[in-house]
Amino acid sequence: MKAMFLATTAIVVLAASSAGAADLGVPYKAPMARPACAQFGGFYVGANAGWAYHDKSWVDRDAWVDNFSTDWAIGTVNSSQNGATLGLQAGYNFQSGCTLWGVEIDGNWTSIKSNKSYSPTDAGGTLTLLNLDDGVKWFGTARTRTGLIVENLLLYVTGGFAYANIKHDFSVTDPGAAPTVEAFSASKSRYGWVGGLGAEWAWTQNLSFKTEVLYIRFNEVSTTGFSPNGPQTVNFDHQDSMWVSRVGINYRFGGSVY
Repeated sequence: MKAMFLATTAIVVLAASSAGAADLGVPYKAPMARPACAQFGGFYVGANAGWAYHDKSWVDRDAWVDNFSTDWAIGTVNSSQNGATLGLQAGYNFQSGCTLWGVEIDGNWTSIKSNKSYSPTDAGGTLTLLNLDDGVKWFGTARTRTGLIVENLLLYVTGGFAYANIKHDFSVTDPGAAPTVEAFSASKSRYGWVGGLGAEWAWTQNLSFKTEVLYIRFNEVSTTGFSPNGPQTVNFDHQDSMWVSRVGINYRFGGSVY
């Protein structure tokens, strides 16, 4: 009986204490909620480095090489080259909750270049060479990005406009022809579209690391010239595309980390 009395007394005292605190107006303070994900919003600048693969198609529409010898068996040449890339980027992100939409521009130098020579199956006793010299001097993109943020990791897709300076020089050397060498050039700025995907990890409040893969398709261009050994007007088509894989670092002006 005594134990029951003591327990009842304790319950009454606790209830009275709670009621007294409520009467005194002591506020209840809920624990601070943590943000659901890192903040990538605002301006940023950065640098990147990677590797690129350049695929090229060269089409001799008017059998130019046959002005020099027979049995070339070359009307279309497909080749690929690869090289390192280095670049700078800048952009702006709009973030709502854990979703993001942004814009980014970049400019990149590349070491992509190649030189290939071809000879006909029957040169008629003379050394006749078709020489193709190709390279990508630089390229850049202007893209939108959209994605989802999971804790500190942004996963995104991207796409937009691409531009580059691509060189195509080609010549035929034939000791039995006059002139001995005929050469044409298609070095010019090119434009196209780009698409890809990537991931960016917020390491600190301002620094983040990213990796992405891009596919770039450039507009087809044609080169027209006159071949004295024809004599005839000749036309050549060029189609170029690139795969780019790279990593980078961004400095964000603002933002917070989960």
